[in-house]
Amino acid sequence: MAIFEHFNPLIDDSTGENFIPILSTHAEINLYSWHIFCPQKSYDGMLFLFGAVYKFHSHFHHKVTTPKLQRQLTCQTELPGERQGIPLEIALMKMVCRPPNFSGVIQLLDWCTDPYDVLLILERPEPCMELHYFVVEREEYLEEPLARDIFQQIVEAVQHCHSRGVFHRDVKMNNILIQIPNHQIKLIDFDCGAHLHGGDYSSFRGTSKYAPPEWFTKKRYQAVPATAWSLGIVLYGLVCATLPFHNREETINGKVSFSRNISLECRDLILRCLSLSPSDRPSPEDILKHSWMTT
Repeated sequence: MAIFEHFNPLIDDSTGENFIPILSTHAEINLYSWHIFCPQKSYDGMLFLFGAVYKFHSHFHHKVTTPKLQRQLTCQTELPGERQGIPLEIALMKMVCRPPNFSGVIQLLDWCTDPYDVLLILERPEPCMELHYFVVEREEYLEEPLARDIFQQIVEAVQHCHSRGVFHRDVKMNNILIQIPNHQIKLIDFDCGAHLHGGDYSSFRGTSKYAPPEWFTKKRYQAVPATAWSLGIVLYGLVCATLPFHNREETINGKVSFSRNISLECRDLILRCLSLSPSDRPSPEDILKHSWMTT
């Protein structure tokens, strides 16, 4: 038996209000298949259902987890140890979650499929909220010491993904959970991800406001410079509480205006990440060595 509750940006288990039924027949079939597939495992957590997020409560177990349900309209890929092709998102998560575990990336605990859906059982940090909402709650921007601590964790999470051969491709504040009150972050949602390689990518999956200018002008981009661009936008958002670019034209123009006074070192790091020349953007390792990061 399972019930779902619409998810508020701040996870709060202190109340049990606003419960709603399971939303689709396929969801019911999938969850039934899950208990047949692995009847000894039952979970508490949240359900990511087509862009909306729901708490998931199973009456068999109290392990804190996050079920994510998506239609099985995704590419398959081969992964050593798997008997057949598996959905790319699952493969990427298995790559970043293999031991030794890294605390800055959401952990994949288990998964299963049926003819209609893919069900991912994920770690559920609590209490937490999306980083975007955390910035709004902090009176619209973060002071630099806190922004630095959070940004360092994000860069280290990206660095970990790259070390495992994974290109997240959608690093943004909405895809980062921050735990309250210790400010530990978790990078989530690998649905837009790809295998990391040093060549050009000719298709884009992600968020257009975080896309690098070369995607709009050349329809090509590389993983490390594109990641630096999105990290620059995240850092700008942390210290300015808004995005530097809001449309394709502004991104191509690349002019960065700062809405508040920030330190010269922080400004320099943002501008390096948001360089119009991909080759001038820093790698995650270079970012961590920047003077602002080591202050």
